[in-house]
Amino acid sequence: MQKTPLIIKELSIRKMPGLPQGLRAYKDLAANINIIAGPNASGKSSTARLIQQIIWHNKTQGIQADSLLNINKERWDVKIDSKNITILREGIKDELTGIPAVEDSSRYMLALHELFAEDEGSLAKKIVKESIGGVDLDKARENLGYSGDIKRTGVGEFREYKKVEDNYNKVEQKQRELKNDEQQLDKLKEERQNAQKAQHLEEFYQLTAEYIKARLECEVKKQEFENFPPVLEKVTGEEYDKIEELEKNIESCKNNIRIAEQEIERNNETISKLKIPETGVDDEILTELDERIEKALGLERDMHETENKISQYRAKEQKALKSIEESIDPSAFKGLRLDDVSGLDKFLDDAHKTISEKNFLESELNNLEKGLEKDIPDTDLLNNGIYSLSRWLQEQKESMGISKKWLFALPIAGIIVAVPAYFSLSIALITLCLIVIFSL
Repeated sequence: MQKTPLIIKELSIRKMPGLPQGLRAYKDLAANINIIAGPNASGKSSTARLIQQIIWHNKTQGIQADSLLNINKERWDVKIDSKNITILREGIKDELTGIPAVEDSSRYMLALHELFAEDEGSLAKKIVKESIGGVDLDKARENLGYSGDIKRTGVGEFREYKKVEDNYNKVEQKQRELKNDEQQLDKLKEERQNAQKAQHLEEFYQLTAEYIKARLECEVKKQEFENFPPVLEKVTGEEYDKIEELEKNIESCKNNIRIAEQEIERNNETISKLKIPETGVDDEILTELDERIEKALGLERDMHETENKISQYRAKEQKALKSIEESIDPSAFKGLRLDDVSGLDKFLDDAHKTISEKNFLESELNNLEKGLEKDIPDTDLLNNGIYSLSRWLQEQKESMGISKKWLFALPIAGIIVAVPAYFSLSIALITLCLIVIFSL
């Protein structure tokens, strides 16, 4: 019957009795024979004991180790953490089966000195012979002529040997130092890894604490939120302003109520003073009161209309005063005297005549100024001027009563002026102005 081998591929000792810092992990172990060499107290025997605990795990107190096994081409992970043993088969928890009983575990760990026991002497000799390549050293010594006698230290071979031995010791010492440095480096690396793990754990724990704190705060806020009445879901944020507005409206309504109550109280007092009979007021009296009220309302409307008309007439009065003279003060104006209307008509007639004279004179002056701009005098213009002046004087005679001497003097003066006017327009203009002045 062929048995399934249990092959150890990797072995890592993190901690065990005698090795508080553990050992460097063993990786890529051979499937058949593995030789572990080292000085005393380097962990060879501890490794052998750990292998037994990986298989039987009956004395795991104080051991922390991991191992990777290969059984029937399947991956097995065995993790020891003191009394806690975890066995995984392809990542799933399982148990090792088909292994020898724990009582026979001593047969799988044999020290070299135990091979020299009397009943195992032939086996020990066989192992020694095989360990040196299957050569019989005694027979080889005889064939080669080597002697076991001790020679003096002055022999050249001995000096060469001592030199080689010294070099060997130096190399060995250097190797030990390198080994120590390597172990120290491994220790520092492991400490660094542990520090990194501790830092990661610290960050993780801190994040976990923050998460737990946030979750607790969330639960508290959620509980507070659930404690609010459902109606608050309809809150829009404008409720405070609306409440203030409602409070103002309530206060205003209260004031109105107080005013109404005071009005009711006054009306009640008035009613009590009227001494209305308990049986009520006769319908005829009520009808008469309604008529009087209606009449009073009509009179009130007429008063408003009359006041509006008075305001309109006052506005028209002020406008008329402004049209007469801007300097007139409407507040100081005392009105017109109706007993002197005839004098007002005469004033208006004189005003119209004065405006007419002014317009005529301005027209003549404009014509004369245009004539002055020409090089040759315009006699027709002068004749027209004399003719227009004669007509104007005729109108003045009809309206105001000009003396007859002026009627004869003006034509003669016009003829006299016409002759020299041909030679000097300036003289004619001066003469014409004199005539107008004397006529006035």
